[in-house]
Amino acid sequence: MKRPACLVALYALLMLSMPVFAEAGEEDNISEEVQCRRMDRRSDDYRLEEIGHVGVYGNQQAAQNCNQAFPDCGYRCVACIYNYQHDGEVCEDRSGNRFLN
Repeated sequence: MKRPACLVALYALLMLSMPVFAEAGEEDNISEEVQCRRMDRRSDDYRLEEIGHVGVYGNQQAAQNCNQAFPDCGYRCVACIYNYQHDGEVCEDRSGNRFLN
């Protein structure tokens, strides 16, 4: 399977599995600490550089919080959290797209 097809399949699997980030309509007192990472895209790959972390409450957009807290990201920050079910980090970009890191 080619790399883009693998990413699409992985994305579909993640969307069908348990949600990692708080969804709209959940209680506002839910809090989670997420890692903020700057995404540097290469031709057919990407690299994530750790920048810091922020707290996410309720249904806030985690990646948007990262980009607001760390302006050096240049709006390229993604929010990542460790998912024990997948034994790896699940990251979310500003558009709400999720991917396994």
